[in-house]
Amino acid sequence: MKIGVHDVQSKVVFIAKKEVMVNFVLPRNVNGTYGGVRMKYRRIPKDVCKSSYETFEIEDEIQSPGFPDNIGANSSCEYYIDVGPFSLNDVIQIRFRELSFGPDDTLTVYDAKSNTVIFGPLIGPQRLIRANTTKSTSVKIVVETKFVPSIKQRYFILFREVPRDSCVLDYTGDYGGKFSSLDRPCVYNIRLKHSIQLDFKLNGLYVPSGGLIKVIQRSKYSEDTTLLSLDNDDTGKTRYFRNDPSHDVIEISASEHVRFTVRFKRFKKDTTITLRNPNGTILSPYYPYTYHFKAFADSTYTYHIEVPKGRVRLNFTKLSLYVENRYLSDDLFVYDGKSRDAYRIWLLRTNEKYQLPLSLLSSGNHLTVVFRPMWSPKWKSVKGHVFQFEAIYSSEFQVKDCIAFDWPHSRAERNVTLPGRETKFFCNKNYVSGSYFKDVTRRCGFHGEWEEGRTLNCLRVCPPLDEKLKENSSLSWWYSTFSKGEVYDGVYAYFSCNYYKEQLVGPKTITCTSHGNYTALPPICKRKPKRNSDYGSSGNDGWKYGAGIGGTVFIISIVVTVLKVCFGCCNCCSQGNSAESIPMSQVKYSQA
Repeated sequence: MKIGVHDVQSKVVFIAKKEVMVNFVLPRNVNGTYGGVRMKYRRIPKDVCKSSYETFEIEDEIQSPGFPDNIGANSSCEYYIDVGPFSLNDVIQIRFRELSFGPDDTLTVYDAKSNTVIFGPLIGPQRLIRANTTKSTSVKIVVETKFVPSIKQRYFILFREVPRDSCVLDYTGDYGGKFSSLDRPCVYNIRLKHSIQLDFKLNGLYVPSGGLIKVIQRSKYSEDTTLLSLDNDDTGKTRYFRNDPSHDVIEISASEHVRFTVRFKRFKKDTTITLRNPNGTILSPYYPYTYHFKAFADSTYTYHIEVPKGRVRLNFTKLSLYVENRYLSDDLFVYDGKSRDAYRIWLLRTNEKYQLPLSLLSSGNHLTVVFRPMWSPKWKSVKGHVFQFEAIYSSEFQVKDCIAFDWPHSRAERNVTLPGRETKFFCNKNYVSGSYFKDVTRRCGFHGEWEEGRTLNCLRVCPPLDEKLKENSSLSWWYSTFSKGEVYDGVYAYFSCNYYKEQLVGPKTITCTSHGNYTALPPICKRKPKRNSDYGSSGNDGWKYGAGIGGTVFIISIVVTVLKVCFGCCNCCSQGNSAESIPMSQVKYSQA
């Protein structure tokens, strides 16, 4: 029965009501051969498997009956594809654009001449969909479906005529998968939906001398980008990469005799690993290889550790993190609890060096480790360096805590400190540390004893010699040490006046004592009398007041008597008697 005659630009659509053989013969090729595709349908009841077919040149497609609607219940379809007698050097390549099956549905591809299975059967839902060059000139595709409610059952198959030595495999990577290379030159395409990112791992690498593996991401909307280019130096190594979400095809091309296995999965910015064994190990991403990959930066890896009983003891045995400078580095935090809301036990400080093994201990049976690698353009300068960490955790039952030091006039951040943690010690009110550090941090060892460190020495603070003295006096002073505005036990002050116009009356120095007061009252500055130039006076630079040596002695004795009285009773000195001094009882404590 003749169904129709057409040229290469036309299309034929028909429904076969009985078994027929259809030949599509194309014009002569450039090399003098003819191209063509022959397709044969098995007769199928109309109410079971309605089939339609469109053809255009030597590449075409097969859709499930009623596509994109679901297949009818309990359907059975067979498709025969033949390259024809005019293309003896070509074979059939089959690619699945969509393959949505129920759990009992199957698809099998046979060699139509020998009736041997080429690949399949593909059973149930197919997340990994592939293309395969059959090396056959005639194939049979058999699809068997069962009725499954609420599940999509449909397929979309592409086939074309390709040279016999062609090798192109297609996969869909929306959900992840795994495949290995063939022992011949081949191109492996992983097709993705737009805006989907996958994490890829290439291992089992063998690249012979002169061989090459190239990974390219393609998109019809942007330029191609090369992700990896591997040669013989990469044999035995493992390589990781991640595609850009704006590209929808990952092409892996391999030369002859190259071997590899590729695994891929959906990228998750936040990766969580839960460990519930009594003991175990946490490892940096891609350990024992470096986590130092541009594609995996700015992600978060969270390790939740839970032991059945006791406390969690965590020992870092390897710790090599990327540090760019004192402000930029990879972040590694340890929290005492089930989440990042718990107390933070430890974090990596970029300006500190740690002696391994580094041990940490939880207060309960939970511990959380959070790792956030950063990315920097300077990574190229550390190429070849391995960045990684390894930590072993175990259950700890006998734990001895550290009791806070009973240093005088001080208080601790906590009275009891767990091994592996730090506690700060502060001075009480009206006391200050006599060193540059206002507080001291000590670490509790795992034997219940404090590790070596500084001791906090708290000293009593005296009232400061503030601006109130300057308001009533030209007195100047400075301290014996840099005290940041605080005068404490042992610090003394030097005093001076204007040498040419005034004289200092009182002690040149006073010292702060452990009782919070000074050893003496501050001195005062007295204006010097004008010199007498008359020859009738003493002739030895006597005072203008006319007082000779005896008068001078008399005045000094009066000043000394007043100072003794004031030193014995501060409140006895009247402010009205000296506008150039202020009673110490009115000198307030510093607000600092």
